[in-house]
Amino acid sequence: MENEIKEKIRSFIIRVTRKQEITDDEDIFQGGIVNSLLTLQLILFIEKNFDISVENEEMDIENFKTINRIEEFISKKKNS
Repeated sequence: MENEIKEKIRSFIIRVTRKQEITDDEDIFQGGIVNSLLTLQLILFIEKNFDISVENEEMDIENFKTINRIEEFISKKKNS
């Protein structure tokens, strides 16, 4: 399940950024891979594809800066 989540996220980021490759621990903000507009698209993608709701107080860059962090966030939301 964890790998499936990561692969969906990785595929989305690669598709919208046209980047060739992204590692699980690569900071997508620091590297300039994702900007504020893409952050919104990423959050909408997460909500739609993983059937969760991202609350305003959860919109912390720390939750979304790497594929690993996004996967952890989704898993926590699904298990709560």
